[in-house]
Amino acid sequence: MNTTTATLTINLTGQLTIDPKNLDQVLSGLKIQTPSPTPAPPADPTKLPRLAYSIKETAKIIGVSEKSVRRLIDRGILKSSKALRHIRITHAEIERFLKATTE
Repeated sequence: MNTTTATLTINLTGQLTIDPKNLDQVLSGLKIQTPSPTPAPPADPTKLPRLAYSIKETAKIIGVSEKSVRRLIDRGILKSSKALRHIRITHAEIERFLKATTE
């Protein structure tokens, strides 16, 4: 008698409902392999924390368009640093703005 073994791979994302009466039978036939978690990259101790962001980055952080960030700056609602050629918004200013405009 020839016995052939086949491998079946099932990737589940979501929810699977099994009748409790059949649970033991289903589990006995499964060889469950869980993927190993991807380790987080080690923190770089030489990397400095971000203190200021560009208009594009600020827009992404607060969830608005770049044009909206420019309008907020023009109206004086969001303060920026124009010491250099590029406009920068500090991390503290973004937090202040969000706290001041949150109900």
